[in-house]
Amino acid sequence: MISTIAIGTTHRKPASAPTATSYVDHPSFALSQTEEALWGPDSAAIEVPPFNLAVEVDDASLADVRPARRLSTFEEQTLFLRYNYARYRIAKLESPRSRLAPRQRSRELALWRGRASAVRTAIANANMPLVPAMTRYVQGTVLELGEMTSEGYMALLRCIEKFDVSRGFKFSTYACRAIIAQFRRMALRASRRRERGGMDVDLTLEAHDASDRRHEAQWANAIDALQEVIRKNLADLTEDELCVLHRRFLAPPETGTATLAAVGKTMNLSPERVRQMEKNSLLKVRAALEEHFAA
Repeated sequence: MISTIAIGTTHRKPASAPTATSYVDHPSFALSQTEEALWGPDSAAIEVPPFNLAVEVDDASLADVRPARRLSTFEEQTLFLRYNYARYRIAKLESPRSRLAPRQRSRELALWRGRASAVRTAIANANMPLVPAMTRYVQGTVLELGEMTSEGYMALLRCIEKFDVSRGFKFSTYACRAIIAQFRRMALRASRRRERGGMDVDLTLEAHDASDRRHEAQWANAIDALQEVIRKNLADLTEDELCVLHRRFLAPPETGTATLAAVGKTMNLSPERVRQMEKNSLLKVRAALEEHFAA
């Protein structure tokens, strides 16, 4: 049973897979009974319905936000253990040291990739309401609701990739801080663009605490590394992918970063297609960052 897996605070060693696959390690992953405990017939069944949000409204309070499935602490811990265990198995299968026959290896990869994707979707559906809920912490801005929602969901997905359940915190606490920080960065960029354009816009945000300032410093360092990867194309991006990332992250100061809609208009693509291309490109960039900038 899953209850046999200790989730408490542990000394966690970082994953060191030689491929693009990453995961948040847990001591139980090396145990032979973990797969049965997490995925066996006696493991807990956790159903999370899809979450729908209509974002094309002027007021976030009018959005069609349907109540999501709230996870218990046990369910949340179980889902994150399943997600990272699946990624752990994928990393092992993708390792050059894997001795499985190609056909068996392909079947195993398909199985664990499907499991990882399904669990990630369940976690996202259970936590998507955090994004519209956090918009109230950004007051008096002229940010577009659709743009904020898109960026908020991307921040949420990044949190799912990094969350360490063994530290004992609720995922919502971790994710809400990251979403608010993303909104603040968006507001700051908008404020700077309007200052350069001679417009007087008052963007009132709640004061940063010490933790937020640390996040800002970490973000600045990450942006520097990201820009180097994109400029040198260390991630082997296509011409279209490079175009999207240049417009979104490397635009010159005098023009500022472009919105999803603006990039889509330039490339004759829908904003959603641009968002998907950006997401896939950033996955490639993340793999390159892990390869070239890992400590």
